[in-house]
Amino acid sequence: MYDAAMSNIRHSRWAVPALLSAALLYFALNLWQKLGDSFAWDFGVDWTASQGMRQGISLYDPARLGALAQQLIADPQTQALFSREFAGYINPPSTALLLLPFTLLSFAAALATYRLVLLIVFAAGVALAGLALPPGERRRGWLLGALGLLLLRPVIVSIQLGQVDAWVMLGLGAALWTTARQRWIATGVGLGWAAAFKVSPALLVVYLALRGQWRAIVGAGVAGVGVFGLAAALGRPTDLGLFLFGILPSAAKGTLYVYNQSLPAWLARLLSPETNLIDSRISLGPWQYASVPLLLLGLGAVWLVARRAPQHPLTLSLLIPVAILTGPVAWDHYLTWMILPLVQMADRRAWQNMDGRWQTALMGLLVLGGVLMSIAGLVLSRTILAQPEAVAAHWWWRPASGLGTVGALLWFAVGLILLARLAAAVPVGGERADRVL
Repeated sequence: MYDAAMSNIRHSRWAVPALLSAALLYFALNLWQKLGDSFAWDFGVDWTASQGMRQGISLYDPARLGALAQQLIADPQTQALFSREFAGYINPPSTALLLLPFTLLSFAAALATYRLVLLIVFAAGVALAGLALPPGERRRGWLLGALGLLLLRPVIVSIQLGQVDAWVMLGLGAALWTTARQRWIATGVGLGWAAAFKVSPALLVVYLALRGQWRAIVGAGVAGVGVFGLAAALGRPTDLGLFLFGILPSAAKGTLYVYNQSLPAWLARLLSPETNLIDSRISLGPWQYASVPLLLLGLGAVWLVARRAPQHPLTLSLLIPVAILTGPVAWDHYLTWMILPLVQMADRRAWQNMDGRWQTALMGLLVLGGVLMSIAGLVLSRTILAQPEAVAAHWWWRPASGLGTVGALLWFAVGLILLARLAAAVPVGGERADRVL
């Protein structure tokens, strides 16, 4: 089924252009609609914090940054910025550092420019991830990656918000590419870059440390020191400490808020008596501690399945959904990162000699997972309007709040099956077989 589908697409003169054109039209229409929907909250917060960095204001001083936002951004919605924890700046100093060049422009010009840059960076991340595949498989990987970028709604959400997911994917994509070539210092640099913006990709660094790839740890350390050292030099040196010992422990408590698509948050919404799912100030409570066993379970599953091919790029990429889903906080736009393991699943060796019914089933699960991750935002936009009494009266609000979580889990499950088949094809003691990538 997989080989036949890909062969038909490859040998048809018009199939790929027509498919990509339709996907591009869908993307353009949905992006245009989304850009007009609401204010770019995340970019507003991060751009203001970057302006504060230039003026010597602490990134974690919500009162001064809130006043600065109202001064610099001509939009009445700025009054809500910095008004509570998840409406303020809770990123590491690296995000403010990244946006420094955009502070030279007005807010409107900076936002438009940044969104254009995000399109390029998203494409670059997928392109790098595709280079991890064998030469003959790269077009398949790039095609799947392009379809993921154009059809998955979390990509549109990330661009509309002005988030940093594209930069995370750039680092992760570079790490996958260099893993295929066993350039471990460069792999560490890519992972260190990604982890500098979002903490969860640090799980991939931990995995490589457990596998004894100490050069990757060196590379991650170099990237971290470089990024945060520059942020300290251009901003306030104490801000990193405030993030590590103040903001991070507080954010680690998580939130029941429906846009949190982590597995602990979804389980909490399913099983706790709380009916207010639209207030980001309500923490996960004891459910935050579910992150540890869930992380160990996911890490253990990848470890066991990949024991014959521990450093294959698909192995590393399957740690991405583990990192996303097991933390206490995983906003819906984090699901953009799932495109990278999808690219690695294009490796034909994982599909060879598979029963046609299994191929059909796995491809169906991939499609279903993509649909769930895409419609999750649409469902959430309705869930956000549900008052606590409506959640109490209608049981289906609770499971519906985790459609993105379920979609990512489906892709993770398919990836594990494909990795098991791929690992079985690696000769015993044959980790060097990855050199063919």
